Amino acid sequence: MIEQPFKSVTYAWLAETGDAASGTELNEFGQPGWISYPMSSEIGHGGYELIELSLGMSIVRSSLSFSPAVVGQYMPLMNVDVDFHEPTFQAMVLTGMRGTLKERFPVANLAVSQGMDLFRHTQRYSSAFSVDATYSGEGCHISVACAVLERLIGQQETALILESLAITQAPAIAAHAIPQRVSSLLKQAAGGGLSGNLRRLFAQAKILEYLASLVEYFGTGVSPEPARRQKSLERAHEIHKKLLASDGKLPTLDELASQYGRSAKSLNDEFSQEFGKSIFAFVSDHRLLQAHEALQHSDVSIKQLAARLGYAHVSNFAIAFKRRFGYPPGTLRKN
Repeated sequence: MIEQPFKSVTYAWLAETGDAASGTELNEFGQPGWISYPMSSEIGHGGYELIELSLGMSIVRSSLSFSPAVVGQYMPLMNVDVDFHEPTFQAMVLTGMRGTLKERFPVANLAVSQGMDLFRHTQRYSSAFSVDATYSGEGCHISVACAVLERLIGQQETALILESLAITQAPAIAAHAIPQRVSSLLKQAAGGGLSGNLRRLFAQAKILEYLASLVEYFGTGVSPEPARRQKSLERAHEIHKKLLASDGKLPTLDELASQYGRSAKSLNDEFSQEFGKSIFAFVSDHRLLQAHEALQHSDVSIKQLAARLGYAHVSNFAIAFKRRFGYPPGTLRKN
């Protein structure tokens, strides 16, 4: 039986006005297929899709892509008011995007981004979502009635998840840093390249895998080598922190491997399992984010910036920059 967990949903689009009183109401929630947001081309484009699942579950996939004209701006995007039929568990993960939510039930202000996931336990909520237009990307969130959650994974396991996320007493909301190996399962749930019943079955299977992975992460899963796994996690997070704090030239994978007494492959595998990308990919992305910041807030030339970040040729930097942000580095300087 397919039944939405939602009793009512109202979106008020704010991106053009920033004012809830003059926002555009989106009343198409629950309709099949992709629904485009009422975004002007000067801001960008985006939309969302609701996939209804059995047993009172649903998954919503959304996407936002911003134009170079609004890069660097922090803008109010939408107000969302939701009523569920019964107390419901909700989880949201982002890819690329960064934003903040201002909640009314309970009153809270939370920052969300890739790696910082959002969790709710409530029967209703009212939220204002603002975004950093520097970062385009996708979002995915699931809604599962708590009674259904208990039938699917058990009362004890449900209690473990809610307690570990500090959302036991409804209404409650919290943001937590969840390993990429866990949250990636939820991101996969809305994809798969399938359609119809096969797509719903795939989504349900991935959601169940995600919930089981949450249970394991929070302590009931039995790890064959818990001490070794803990050491691996600590090492991955230490490297992550070191890379973010590095000023200037970033260490190479071989340098890190020598420092930690591990093979380059082992170190890379540990990092990838925890953060969803290789050390090289993380370093490359970090360098491009540094470049983006420098282009916005300094007058250093693109050639100097490319050399400072370790690119042998400006053209290589320009190609990588456009692949990451969707527009060439010179666009920021023109703006």
